[in-house]
Amino acid sequence: MFKLDHIVSNDSASARLLVLEPWGAEYSLGPAERLTVILESSESGSLEQEKSDHAIVLYAWPGSSAKVHRGGHLLGEHDRVPEIPRNMTMPAFLKLLLGQE
Repeated sequence: MFKLDHIVSNDSASARLLVLEPWGAEYSLGPAERLTVILESSESGSLEQEKSDHAIVLYAWPGSSAKVHRGGHLLGEHDRVPEIPRNMTMPAFLKLLLGQE
């Protein structure tokens, strides 16, 4: 089992959203606040990340499941990500699926 603990920090002076894709789950992230995203999968993988002034978007990889924690408290659990075409990244796949490309 592969496990990845990823800490998301909001180092800005204003609130941001953490958006966890492909689930579309949103978590508020106040100034100087941190969330821990724990991903597990039978195969290794990596997160892809996009940042803007208002949001931090994390894209999980196929086969992974996720849990989001704040201060040791579980905020959400997300089921295994289904497979996508091998030649696509998760951001590109979601944009294609949503008609944004």
